[in-house]
Parts: sequence; structure tokens; C-alpha cells
Amino acid sequence: MDEAFTTASKSDGTINVVRGLVGAGLGGVAGYFLFGWLLKRGYYAQILPGALLGLGCGVFVQRRNVPLAIGCGIVALVLGLFTRWKYFTSSASNDFGLFLTQINQLPTMPLLMVALGGVCGFWFALGTRGGQKVAPKE
Repeated sequence: MDEAFTTASKSDGTINVVRGLVGAGLGGVAGYFLFGWLLKRGYYAQILPGALLGLGCGVFVQRRNVPLAIGCGIVALVLGLFTRWKYFTSSASNDFGLFLTQINQLPTMPLLMVALGGVCGFWFALGTRGGQKVAPKE
């Protein structure tokens, strides 16, 4: 009985992570393109890619998974920086590595918004449901 519960629990945990990753991917892509769409209309929402990545994960995940949320927070930071690079870098210096080495030259507000997007990516990826189920002791 314990072995069956453990196997089912591991399988459910894997499915939970996969669902979260799919949601994070969908949310991240939506955030990236929505940022560009809003930018063309005169709005600046640098927090959006990271926040929607986390929100997508949080909506799809069934149970709270802190390591997954930490991963989403890190990826949300990278996505925020990538989005900033893609939409604001001239074609002459179109190298993401070079952009990262010169990140300290960016204005403070965009960097704060990227950081806040990473925090939202972590926080929203936690989801709203309870923690991992633990096998009962017999």
C-alpha cells in the first residue's frame, strides 16, 4: 500500500511540474508579446513578461511547489532582461551577452520593473492550492 501511494505521489508530482512548466511557457510568451503590443501603443509594462510567466505556472499547477516557483522567478528575471534587450537594443549591437555586461548602464526604473517581474514570477508561480501531500504513517 505504501509503495503504491509513493509511486502515485511521484507520478502526480511529475505531472504537477510539467503542468506548471507548460503554464509558465504560455504565460511567458503571452507576456513577451503583450509587452510589445502595449509598447507600440505608448505604454511601458516591463513587469508583464515575468508576472505572466508566474501567473501561467500558478494557474496550471495543482499543488504548491517551491522549487518550481524559484525556477520560475529566475526565468522571469531572464525573460524580463531578454524582453528589454529585444525591444530596446539597436541592430548594431544585437548581442545579448554584450547587453548583460552593460546592464549597469540601464536606467534604474526598468531594472526595478524587471526585478519586480522576477518577484511576481516567483510569487504567482506558487499557486493558490496547498502543499505536497504526505503519505500517512501506519
